[in-house]
Amino acid sequence: MGMATRLQTQRVSRRVLYRRQDVQALAGELNVALKSSVAIGPKSEMVPVGEMLEVFERQQQDIGELNRSLGRLEGVVEQQRRQLADVQDVRQRLEAAEVRATLAETEREQVQAKLQDAQEEVQQLRLLMAPKDEPAPEPAAEPERRPWWKRWVG
Repeated sequence: MGMATRLQTQRVSRRVLYRRQDVQALAGELNVALKSSVAIGPKSEMVPVGEMLEVFERQQQDIGELNRSLGRLEGVVEQQRRQLADVQDVRQRLEAAEVRATLAETEREQVQAKLQDAQEEVQQLRLLMAPKDEPAPEPAAEPERRPWWKRWVG
């Protein structure tokens, strides 16, 4: 009956329930190899109110800092979105300008070719219209370039 006083029990209908701490203490005394691996501890730990308030205030400060960081980062993201839109707009305008430049270059080449053809025609017409015994006139040399004051003075 010595063991029976060390184990507290409770009856629930036909079952007999033993307190876990009593069973584990008895197992320790008897050096039983199979022991419960579940550690029994208090269900809740009491924390002083002042310490809890400090933890709460620290968490509130951390939340405030995180909110400020979040706001700053959202601002940066919005700025980068605007810059991306600006970059895309500039790229579109650049592509349009490149297309216009290509068209202008093509048109310039066509006009240059027409000018060359016209100059050749003029040269041929001059040869045809020149008298037979006179040599064909050579293209006019570029006039001598002098400063304006030397042209006046002489």
